[in-house]
Amino acid sequence: MLSKSLLALTAAAGLSSAHYTLVYPEWRGDSLDSESDYSQWLRPCAGVEYGSGNRTDWPLEGGSVKLTLGHAFNYAFINLGLEDQGNITSFNISLTPQPLNTTGHGTLCLRHLPINLNVTDGTNASIQVVKVGASGNAMYNCADIRLTSSAEVLSEDECQNEDAQSYVIEDQEGFNGTSTSHGDDHSGGHGSGTETEEAEGSGSAAPPNGAGMTAASVSTVFGLGLAAVFAMAL
Repeated sequence: MLSKSLLALTAAAGLSSAHYTLVYPEWRGDSLDSESDYSQWLRPCAGVEYGSGNRTDWPLEGGSVKLTLGHAFNYAFINLGLEDQGNITSFNISLTPQPLNTTGHGTLCLRHLPINLNVTDGTNASIQVVKVGASGNAMYNCADIRLTSSAEVLSEDECQNEDAQSYVIEDQEGFNGTSTSHGDDHSGGHGSGTETEEAEGSGSAAPPNGAGMTAASVSTVFGLGLAAVFAMAL
């Protein structure tokens, strides 16, 4: 019989592998640091306070987001919050109005997530990435940014996918969507410079074998996770 300590270590390893890292923009702090009080289960930002660490210059018209995924299947939601009186009180601007179905254990890079905001150059903000697994549990990470016209999206070499893919879910019932084998522009503009398949109508590309979910499964995950995902947008 396995000892309690071994079982605990096994469970901890499973939880760790399901976590993820926010590579770019650089996250506020390492939410995987075992010596800190941070936890990716804590909303809105894994317990890492706003302004406590890094701040990255990010393009006024939208920029890149790069993640490393620790779970084979996820939904990803990316939100933006603007600084108000020195703090971020909500993440009420969605950079992914259509959910992303992500697959793989590698690096996922979205080269251009467009925004259209009437804000001044130099406005401070924060990006929130929410990952929802098949069980409906949500994990959080945030990156503080400065919106500026002098910033640029990551180059094609910097924004490469490795063993990860994303699919924009356009029709949950029919499960039609846009297959993106590498980071894509959700407005239909710049891609990562690698092959991007944009499906239209009922002939849309589906995730590879084993990566998809039925409409019933999608509804279950959404019912469990969306309340947590959008709680900070209220």
